[in-house]
Amino acid sequence: MNTPNASSTPGNDAGGAPVADVTVVMPSHNTGAYVAEALDSIAAQTLRPARVVVVDDGSTDDGAAIAEQHALRPTVLRGRFGNAARTRNHAALDAETRWLAFLDSDDRWLPHHLETAVGLAERHDAQACVCARVDLDDATGETTTPAPMALEDSAALGDDDFYRVITRPPCEFQTPGLLLDAGRFRAVGGFDGTQASKHDLELCMRFFKGVRWVYRGEPTWEYRLMRQGSLTNRRVRGFRYMLEAYLKNESRWPGPEMRARIGFHAKRSLGAAVRYGTADEVDKVWAPAMERLGVAHRLYYWAGRRLPGLMRPVSRPPRMSPG
Repeated sequence: MNTPNASSTPGNDAGGAPVADVTVVMPSHNTGAYVAEALDSIAAQTLRPARVVVVDDGSTDDGAAIAEQHALRPTVLRGRFGNAARTRNHAALDAETRWLAFLDSDDRWLPHHLETAVGLAERHDAQACVCARVDLDDATGETTTPAPMALEDSAALGDDDFYRVITRPPCEFQTPGLLLDAGRFRAVGGFDGTQASKHDLELCMRFFKGVRWVYRGEPTWEYRLMRQGSLTNRRVRGFRYMLEAYLKNESRWPGPEMRARIGFHAKRSLGAAVRYGTADEVDKVWAPAMERLGVAHRLYYWAGRRLPGLMRPVSRPPRMSPG
């Protein structure tokens, strides 16, 4: 574990724990059943954040009230923002600390998360740290660890490393595992508010260009699988937003591997929409996806759209990673 230097420890909290120059932003939408656990995991950090902001996006449950009553005493903001990207931006763009961290209100950090992330970022003079996760099955309580990204662990990384992982799976850039320089976050405009899903990866494609960053492959946070109401379970839409994230940033990360990866996402998003989505969902992905397909695949999906029986679903759509 890497103890941050004095620049990120402006003092101690009331319990004597060191406090880092970090703002934690937690979006919340009808997650009252989990928000106390998420805040508990922040309170248990070996390196505490300077500020915690819970942003409630039009919830109809008591999640915001639970957050207000929590011993951590977070700042609670209420509004109607429409999606998680805009909800996060509402607090993150105004952060006055050096660092930004994010935790979803139904996920949890392990106690050493902030100490690990801040310590690694400062040791390598980096502007970002990405930490791996553990998947927690909400129904059974069982945990599994996804394969780590193919990166050197706890070492300074750059553009070549980022290009490699966004064009060759696994590619895992989820907000609860990110520590970002707040100034750089503002400079790139924060999250793209039009990305209702996969806005974390889309942000990273802009943020990471030309910066030094670091990766920790040992998990430091838990992602709750298959929870009701999670944006990431809406897979047809998620695949479309994944394709959009790549298309928006193709010119920023040009290369044959990028073109091939976009082709893969075009086939996956269009296939999921035709098989499992509504006519409106097919319309939204049709033009950008078809432009990236060869003649054979175009004919296949054209026929499938007009003769649905040719592509009758035989299983659930493939699982996608969180984001």
